[in-house]
Amino acid sequence: MLRKLVENLKVFALLIPLIPMMSQTSLSAQNQQKEATSDLNAQKEEVYEWLKTFPSYKSMSKPEIFALKKLSLYRQNLRELPQSIALLKNLEVLDVSHNKLEELPQSLKELKKLHILNVASNRLEHFPKVILELTNIDTLCINDNEITALPEDINRLDNLEAIYMGTCNLKVLPESISKIKYLGTLYMPNNELVALPKSFTLLKKLEDVNLMSNKLEALPETIGELKKLKKFNLVRNKLVRVPKSIGDLTELVYLDFGENKLESIPETIGNLKKIIKLSLSQNRLTQLPETIGDMTACEDLIVNMNELTSVPASVGKLTKLVELSFGDNKLTKVPEGLGNLKNLQALFLANNQLTELPKDFTKLNNLVILLLNNNKLTSLPKGLRELPKLKHLIVIGNPIKSNTNLKKFKSI
Repeated sequence: MLRKLVENLKVFALLIPLIPMMSQTSLSAQNQQKEATSDLNAQKEEVYEWLKTFPSYKSMSKPEIFALKKLSLYRQNLRELPQSIALLKNLEVLDVSHNKLEELPQSLKELKKLHILNVASNRLEHFPKVILELTNIDTLCINDNEITALPEDINRLDNLEAIYMGTCNLKVLPESISKIKYLGTLYMPNNELVALPKSFTLLKKLEDVNLMSNKLEALPETIGELKKLKKFNLVRNKLVRVPKSIGDLTELVYLDFGENKLESIPETIGNLKKIIKLSLSQNRLTQLPETIGDMTACEDLIVNMNELTSVPASVGKLTKLVELSFGDNKLTKVPEGLGNLKNLQALFLANNQLTELPKDFTKLNNLVILLLNNNKLTSLPKGLRELPKLKHLIVIGNPIKSNTNLKKFKSI
């Protein structure tokens, strides 16, 4: 009994020095918690005071600022964003475009509700890795920076629906971009792309693609697999041919192949029944397929500045045409059927080798503008000057006979 009492006293003696240590540890944890709270409060004060320096947020209270869903700091001469911006937990839209940002704070990844991020027109030289942490983003605008490449793991943004990356000196797209399954808008004009990845046509949700002013030499042969594509802009590239599968893009309403090196267009173009505007200007086309007349929804057909010597008669079936341009070609005649184009308002036939016009031009009752300058016309169809809406007729540069009455027109 005595021995047990002694042993307990020894244990108690050993515990006595530990009691203040335990209290000290508890106090240390409390102090750390106080410091963390103090730091958080300081950060909140920082972002609050920072935002109040901008006119749009000058009069806002703390609760209002921390409840913000949309923050726009467009053109504010910013060189950096504070780490404390991450405390604006409710942000869904952040626009910091047209500033002088060279990087984005790592704390940005805390903005879990962010859906739209606009960092266009800054000084970013690399794709900010922190953006890959914003997995709820559906719209990313990063135009006009110096970002030459997308990261290989860009597909981490698997909710992305639209990416705007024009004027960034992009030279290549990673194959992984094809794994962004919801991508519907791809806007990448004014870059240095020479080819599209083989997997590009796996982007089945694509509806709007703008790749103008790049250096593309070819399109994937399977381009027709992009069944939902509605707008396709390929102006100012180096394309020499169009794949036959283009005719499978039956949802297209806008297609622009202007300023390329095309020498022919496949007959499958006629399958584009919904096309409203087709531009083939400034290429090397010597003829068009007759099937072009099957695009019966077409309102604007632009084929100026090519090497055409004739116009397919089937163009006369495009009765919804509002604008038709065959200027700057080598046409010696145009088909009679153009008189069927009852909705035509503008017809451009300047700088060709026309010696006469079809008589049925006098049926174009909605025509407002008719450009015929620099051809070889010696006369105009009788009744042309009676067209009720024709206001601008340009015939300068033709050997028109002096007895032709042109007084009605505002410009000749």
